[in-house]
Amino acid sequence: MAEFIETAGADKSYEPTEAEISVETYIAACSGAAFCAILSNEIPFDILFHVSDMRESILNWYPFDPAGAVLELNADMGAVTGLLCERCARVVSVEKKRFKAKAVAARYGDKNNLTVINGDIADVLAITEPSSAHAIPRAFDYIVAIDPESLEPEYLRRLLGLLSPHGRLLLAAENRFALRYWCGKSSPKTGLPFAGPTGRDGLLSKEELSARLLAAGFAGLKWYYPLTDHLFAREIYSEAMPPNRFLNSRFAPYIRPDQSLIMNEGELYEDVIAGGAFKFMCNAYLAEARKRASDPACDVDYAALTTYRSAENRFATTVHSDGTARKTALRPEGMQRLEDMAKHHAALRERGINAIPVTLSKNAAVMPRVRRETLWDYWQTTLRANKFDEEAVIRTFDRLRDVIMASSECEPPGARGADPRLGPIQKTAYPELVPANCFYDPENDEFTFFDQEYAREYCPASVPLSRALLSLRYSPVFLSDARVSALLPRLIERYGLKDCWDLLEKTEDDFLRSVFNFEATEALETETAKARAVIRMNMIENECKKIAVYVQNRWKRIGLYGYGKRGGRLYARLRAEGTEIAFLIDRAAANAAPEPAIPSIFESLDAVPPNEVFEAVIVTPKADGDAIAEDLRGMVNCPVATFDEILSQPVR
Repeated sequence: MAEFIETAGADKSYEPTEAEISVETYIAACSGAAFCAILSNEIPFDILFHVSDMRESILNWYPFDPAGAVLELNADMGAVTGLLCERCARVVSVEKKRFKAKAVAARYGDKNNLTVINGDIADVLAITEPSSAHAIPRAFDYIVAIDPESLEPEYLRRLLGLLSPHGRLLLAAENRFALRYWCGKSSPKTGLPFAGPTGRDGLLSKEELSARLLAAGFAGLKWYYPLTDHLFAREIYSEAMPPNRFLNSRFAPYIRPDQSLIMNEGELYEDVIAGGAFKFMCNAYLAEARKRASDPACDVDYAALTTYRSAENRFATTVHSDGTARKTALRPEGMQRLEDMAKHHAALRERGINAIPVTLSKNAAVMPRVRRETLWDYWQTTLRANKFDEEAVIRTFDRLRDVIMASSECEPPGARGADPRLGPIQKTAYPELVPANCFYDPENDEFTFFDQEYAREYCPASVPLSRALLSLRYSPVFLSDARVSALLPRLIERYGLKDCWDLLEKTEDDFLRSVFNFEATEALETETAKARAVIRMNMIENECKKIAVYVQNRWKRIGLYGYGKRGGRLYARLRAEGTEIAFLIDRAAANAAPEPAIPSIFESLDAVPPNEVFEAVIVTPKADGDAIAEDLRGMVNCPVATFDEILSQPVR
């Protein structure tokens, strides 16, 4: 059973939030093993923050010594505590707030290797005296500090003194120059936007934190860059393996809503990385600070985490400095997937298809490290370099189709009761023979496939082929290019899939849902959607300010066409700046209720009285705005301008 120790440093006055009280209720309702299973997929973010297994992703890839002793600081509600208990022989978890410390002890009450100390670092120093009856280690192989209470050199020196001779501090903290703060995110401490970059929040940059760690006596440092951040990481990069500009094909940054947000950080990563600013502007850092410089740094250079998936699909895919890559099962149920992957790769290689060789070792699949772009990233690179060759891409898809057809023996269309429109039936179909799972060597025009975890018995060959084609929909880079958008219909026609495409799209949706466990990330996606709405409204507000200045310099009395989001904001801004609104036109006039009320609102320009005086009409809808403006110009004898036309004018 877990041990609980209350010390003089315990904070008994802390008042928990509603979310923390809810988490405590969940803890009381079930054992730790079933903790997340009882939660609804509509769980609010503030509860998900404490209970999501994704919180473990900051360290579930790290190669802890199973015999090691760990000191966890600021355990909060225990998001990472359970992972440490699974990976190490002895865990001492420190939490100053009594409510939270009790919750951690209850959450992991069945862990025989856990001691929860309700206190602070000074209490740990006192308990580690030789005469202590609690058998707390006098030195720790690891200290885990996620958002530690202090980053001052004296505090860090205390931590150094608690480490064993070969010990390591694993410290995760926000970056004061985080991209999210440049996007307007307000400080969690002060509530002010831009508090990090201006130095008002107590956060540190990598250079500042590095200086303090070295000043405290740490002799070796390795830096990691978790994305999106250290709280909900899906990827971990390092100095040895920084991100390419397109990141991972499955990367999905989350954004929390904030009224001061002015930009979407998810849309900025490509330019930040391409401009060489990623290490300066990443949202958070994870530092491995070693007590001895002679001790080797962690050999993991990169990790991709799928902790959000169902148990059998949870893996840590790591790239190592020794020239290997490993795919490690994060839950015992995942071992079957790894065994399947090794079998599938061997079967593909037997059929002459270049798949990475896979060997199994303990709970991991081991592969050679390949230093190539994926085919998916190669196409994105050529697009950005204006070297995209549509015909070459079509020829490449022809080769992918040939690989898919060669991957298995086939039966005729309609065999085993399948829809004949779906084409030949493969004895074994591999749905991951797609561009994102294919390294590409452009010099030798060579494919190397990896991560072939899945197989479908007696499945139409059109299923893996359609999955390959649908990769053209899964990249913002592809979606923003008209040439790529036009390719998909051509390829569907080329491979005779037009008549069954709806069915193939449904099959793709079913496959994704079976693998990705979208419910586990729904709260993150809901928060991100809210944040995007805030950003859009703030952008509209700034756009309206520019238009108001433009109007003030030209006209005193105007008409407005459209009372949607843009029209409503522009109406309010123009009135605030003293512009007279002669009338408002909105096709849903009965539902339009501008505040303060205006004297005239009409469903069309035809309904405006002929004696109404106005100097211009501004068309606010984005969709069909140009066409609407063109129609109005034939009906009035004054300027008609669209919202976007005015925005495109230079500032004067």
